[in-house]
Amino acid sequence: MLAQLVNRALALHQGGRLLEAEGAYRQAMAAGASSNPQVQHYYAALLYQLQRLPEALAAVEASLRLAPREVESLILQGVLLQSLDRAEDALSSFSKAARVTPNSPDVWYNQGVALEALGRLKEALTAFDRSLGLQPSPLAWHNRGAVLRRLGRPAEALESIERALAAAKDLAPSWFNKALILWELARNDEALAAFDRLLTLQPEYPEAWSQRSALLYTMEQWEPAAASAERAVRLQPGHAAGWTNLGYALVKLDRPAEALTALDRSLAIRPEQESVWRLRGGVLADFGRHPEALQSFERAAALDPRSWEAHVGRAQALGKLRRYDEAMGAYDAASAAAPERFDIWLDRSLAQTTFQRFDESLASIDRAAEIAPEAPPVLFSRGKLLCELRRVGEGLDLLARHARLIYAEGGADEPQRAPEAKQRHDEEQRAWLAARGVAPGGFHIDGGDRVPGPAVNPANREGAAERWAAADPAMVIIDSLLTPPALEGLRRFCLGSTVWRKSFRQGYLGAFVDHGFACPLLAQIAEEMQEVFPTIVGDHGLLTTWGFKYDSRLGGIRIHADQAAVNVNFWITPESANLNPESGGMVIWDAAAPADWEFRRYNGDDDAVRAFLAEAGSKPITVPYRENRAVIFDSDLFHETDRIEFREGYENRRINVTMLFGRRTFYNT
Repeated sequence: MLAQLVNRALALHQGGRLLEAEGAYRQAMAAGASSNPQVQHYYAALLYQLQRLPEALAAVEASLRLAPREVESLILQGVLLQSLDRAEDALSSFSKAARVTPNSPDVWYNQGVALEALGRLKEALTAFDRSLGLQPSPLAWHNRGAVLRRLGRPAEALESIERALAAAKDLAPSWFNKALILWELARNDEALAAFDRLLTLQPEYPEAWSQRSALLYTMEQWEPAAASAERAVRLQPGHAAGWTNLGYALVKLDRPAEALTALDRSLAIRPEQESVWRLRGGVLADFGRHPEALQSFERAAALDPRSWEAHVGRAQALGKLRRYDEAMGAYDAASAAAPERFDIWLDRSLAQTTFQRFDESLASIDRAAEIAPEAPPVLFSRGKLLCELRRVGEGLDLLARHARLIYAEGGADEPQRAPEAKQRHDEEQRAWLAARGVAPGGFHIDGGDRVPGPAVNPANREGAAERWAAADPAMVIIDSLLTPPALEGLRRFCLGSTVWRKSFRQGYLGAFVDHGFACPLLAQIAEEMQEVFPTIVGDHGLLTTWGFKYDSRLGGIRIHADQAAVNVNFWITPESANLNPESGGMVIWDAAAPADWEFRRYNGDDDAVRAFLAEAGSKPITVPYRENRAVIFDSDLFHETDRIEFREGYENRRINVTMLFGRRTFYNT
């Protein structure tokens, strides 16, 4: 009778009828099978399959009391203990099994799993090697690869994972690890393919979608990164990392309101994430919600007092709130947390400049230079500050040195997939230089030296001050701005120098001081602007200068205001290139950007600007293009490029140069 009950339970178990088998086992145990260690073992295995782990553990322990050296029961006991997060006890069970049967690959495999869970990685690797030496298996190869990855040996880890997949090509955990390892090896395209293979096997795997999002983020594929993160959180709304990755991608997609929502969802699940609080602070700062941004940065700093980034965020928010002394205290905390970081001193210097504390600002840059005297950011920051302090020659020399370090000595690469408009420009420029004996490729500065005598036509001094004082809005037009040698020298610099590195959506190119648009001739022009127009430019320092170069087939700069006090904008392409003498210049509105608008609003939100202008009843003023014409105006005034109709040909490209002098009101610096 007892044998029949046991046989029935075993048959039901083998047939996969688990609930019926569980009842049959209980009947057999009640009839006397409880003293049979093998029956107790099978009953424990069934309960494990049903995920009734504490009951399964009790059953296998009953089996081991009857047969303490039974290897299969010791292994099952260890597996159950491991499942109950009792890795130390699990290891004890596997060690007992190894002493009984030292040549069991299963014993060594499970011992490796327990050791890996305990963080004893080198011992785990030895255990997996012992298991594989006795009998290779996909899971042992997989776990060996996972341990090698944790040990910082990605190439060996990848080899083990490949061995696992060679034996079991659809082993999902191995595809997951393969993707992570390839990512660590910077083989991003292969990593993405591995994630995609995994997700064909397990499409409802939220962690894989989340990690895929993070990979796509590092590949600067923001839209796909957001889509992957959205898939992760749809599958598992409580997946904190998925919400975090979605927030990061949405920030890059310039969707800050949605990003903030995603970050808040992540923090509601895991409020201890210091980096997420920091990112949240940055998003709030972009909205101009500086008190809330400060709270986020303070939360981040409380979670990790050694986070220099959190302290810098605090400092920036305090600066926006005009709490200068507290901001400097936050910078002190940042420097204490990371004394080797020169960029903290550069950020501090920028804040001090904002508050017009120029001596303190220069001292902060000196501290940065003590840490990294030849670091390009240090050269850049010192150069910018010296320009604002009216030491323009010294400043632009440093900025030119910065550009040489980045683009010549440092050998910075051009983007592999430059926009078509930039590719067309660069081909034309290379041909133009080649015709003048300049070999293609590399960083090249053509001319740009100071000219003997004046660069800014001194005759323009007469009447400019009176016209500026009487103008409403504040704007004057200056023809024949530069002397002929200065105009020719600047034109040669703009045509021949490979400084046109920034592409804009409308198709025009920008050259900025950090690209090398910082020649001595520009310094001479800026210095003489202050001499020739003392009541317009006056004591304002040079904030920055740049050049824009246009393709006649494409558009120009959209409507915006600039972050300065006075804007000097002048054109240097020969007038013969302009096909329409009534256009090609700029349009200026007789309305200024509101003082309480943030930079991103008055310099990027076309719809908001045009709605404001319509409501204000603002009227546009069109200034036609003329060679060597300057338009000097209050930088707060909204303006944009007029319609461009220029001839084809490299030398006919429209070029304008902008110089910004002085600072806008504090709230918009």
